Amino acid sequence: MEYRGIGGSTPCRREGKFNFLTICREDLVPCKFLATCPFALDFVLHLSILAFTGQLHMARFRRTLDLVATILMIVASAVMLYAVWSKNEAPDSPPGSTSRGRPSLVVPTEPIPLVKSATFGFDSAPVIVMLFSEFECPFCRKFAVESFPQFKAEYLETGKAQLVFRHLPLRIHPDAFRAAEAAECARRMDGFWLMHDALFSRPEGTAVSVEALTGFAKSVGLRVPEFMACLSGGLSRAEVKRDEALAAKLGIIGTPGFVVGRREGSSLRAVSIHRGVQSPGNLGAAVAAALTGK
Repeated sequence: MEYRGIGGSTPCRREGKFNFLTICREDLVPCKFLATCPFALDFVLHLSILAFTGQLHMARFRRTLDLVATILMIVASAVMLYAVWSKNEAPDSPPGSTSRGRPSLVVPTEPIPLVKSATFGFDSAPVIVMLFSEFECPFCRKFAVESFPQFKAEYLETGKAQLVFRHLPLRIHPDAFRAAEAAECARRMDGFWLMHDALFSRPEGTAVSVEALTGFAKSVGLRVPEFMACLSGGLSRAEVKRDEALAAKLGIIGTPGFVVGRREGSSLRAVSIHRGVQSPGNLGAAVAAALTGK
């Protein structure tokens, strides 16, 4: 007996009773995308067995298969869209380099005003590292957990540099803006870095709900009623929007991003801009370059 797959191109043969292994797998899928997904392919094969053994009406089988293919293509499109939006989240891109074909960011010639923001290190430090980050970005977490402790010990706590934290919540992360507001509310209560550590120490992928933020505030010793009044009242929203506007002006659209330069009074004179997760060594080299003006 001879029959053809859905594509109708390659004959398949079976002798005697139905044999699962005689199915031409490629002919049973309407597009190559299905063949790249084992789960989808197994599901399609299961439907195929039912169809060819008479347990599923062929018309219904075709409709079901079309629906599965449509859903999978939507998922594939969503993955591609995510890749486009997060393309600036490239790890360890040294200054002056290109990353994934993107040109280097242009270092601004005008000084960047230093406004009220969370800082780590001494105000007398000659070099400033301005970090644009958010609390749902996996690369930001990687920097906070793996690179920041060493950089803090070698450069911030020794007075060589000061880190200034600026918010850049990406729209692809639904809770990032709320988390940024919460961190700013904590800053008003002198608890920014406690909230920073609490947010990055939570299990990856955990939603940042209002209830979760309330729990974080309580766990780090903040005054919960005051914290909640700030968060629910949107009192820190302007600061987050201000940081977003600065990032856009600098051309920084992904996280983490770093601007390194010399302190000039109440301003930062930028020397270099860095994309992606930076190792302590990379940032150390940028600090040294800022000191020499190169």
